[in-house]
Amino acid sequence: MPIDDPRAVRFCNEGIRPEADSLAQAYFAAKNLLQIWGSQRLDTLIPPDPAAVVSDGAPADGRSVISGALVQGMMQFVAGIVERSETPDPATGVRPIDVITAIAVNIRR
Repeated sequence: MPIDDPRAVRFCNEGIRPEADSLAQAYFAAKNLLQIWGSQRLDTLIPPDPAAVVSDGAPADGRSVISGALVQGMMQFVAGIVERSETPDPATGVRPIDVITAIAVNIRR
């Protein structure tokens, strides 16, 4: 049975496909970030301490100051994105990332 209602087609083409591109890009960016984090053992250089701040001149140019605790928190979030994306659905056995990449049109890795 074809899905041919114009609203449904528009939703898929203007919502689902572009969002699949964005989600795939986020997944591959997360994988890359985790690879760098692990291979360079950055967890040993960036403590999970809210008082340890990255000395990158952020206050002088208007960027927010980030702490080791924020970096570690973000890395936990990034790891969660990858884990959730790669964990097969118990009912279907399909990994979410496989669904996303099957829909995505313009995947940037």
